[in-house]
Amino acid sequence: IDRAVSIKQKIESIWNALKQHKKLNFSDLIAKSENKTDVIVSFLALLELMRDQKAFINQASAFGNMEVHLI
Repeated sequence: IDRAVSIKQKIESIWNALKQHKKLNFSDLIAKSENKTDVIVSFLALLELMRDQKAFINQASAFGNMEVHLI
């Protein structure tokens, strides 16, 4: 059974990391993920940050690494 992962907690975690580093790779954000649920919640948290216009994502090529930037 996967442990419950809060999207709000993940948003805060990513937001704090972005404030410190200004730019992150998505692969770095999910490097410590223990399961697929963590990866999905991380992606959903990024979508929320984009919707709130706090971050944007740049991807140079199809299937390439996504760079998350602070706005």
